[in-house]
Order: sequence, then structure tokens, then C-alpha cells
Amino acid sequence: MKPLPYFSILSLSLLSQGVAAANLPGTYESAEAIDCALRVTVSSRGDRYFYHLKTSERDARGTLQSENEENVINFMGLRADYPEKTTVSALYLDGAILIQNYGNAMNEYTFLSECDQKYIELHKARSEAAEVPKEG
Repeated sequence: MKPLPYFSILSLSLLSQGVAAANLPGTYESAEAIDCALRVTVSSRGDRYFYHLKTSERDARGTLQSENEENVINFMGLRADYPEKTTVSALYLDGAILIQNYGNAMNEYTFLSECDQKYIELHKARSEAAEVPKEG
């Protein structure tokens, strides 16, 4: 699969649609093999959403937040590898979680250094998780 050259266009043109929260819970995986074995499980409890993100090198849990009805979701408590104070974020679009894993010379950041891909596209492999991940 080719990298998503339209990623920045998506982030500008589709933010007005809002995160379809009812469809968010489930387990998300890459359709193609990626070096870091990334898997994200999203669960809900009431109007709150929780994530469990697992890679070859980390196992993190926390709360998901959306930004003002936009398609951006923030993995609260999950810090980028560089700069360390940055919260990992992604786009939720058409049932997929899209992560731009690192920036460029003008906007340097790295979310998940164990993943070599610049663009990571995760699709829902299973619906609602049976277990709500523990917060924190």
C-alpha cells in the first residue's frame, strides 16, 4: 500500500464531520504487516472512551478525547517519543484510525519510534471490545 499523500488534505477538509463515537469502539489493526505490531482497542463506558495501545515495545492504556467535534482523537496519557510532552493524536475517518507517525524538518515529532512507517492506517478488525481497558 502506498503512503497516504492526501493525509494533510484529509485533516483540513474533513474535520467538520466530527468523530462518529458510536462506531469508535473495537479493535484496530493494520491491513498490512508493520514492523511494530501495532494494535489499538477502543472501549466505551457511558460517554467515555478508553484505549489500549499495544506495540512490540509498549503497552499503554488511557482515555480517548476528541477535539471539539473534529475527527482528531487524542490518546490521553500516551506521550510521543519526541518531543516527550506531546500527546499522541490521530484522525478517525471512515471507520479507520490514521496516525501520521512523524513530522518533517519544519515540524519535528515522532509518536511511536518503534514503528518505521510515516503513515499508519488501522482498520477495525473486531467490533466493541469485550473488556473495558483500565484507565491510566
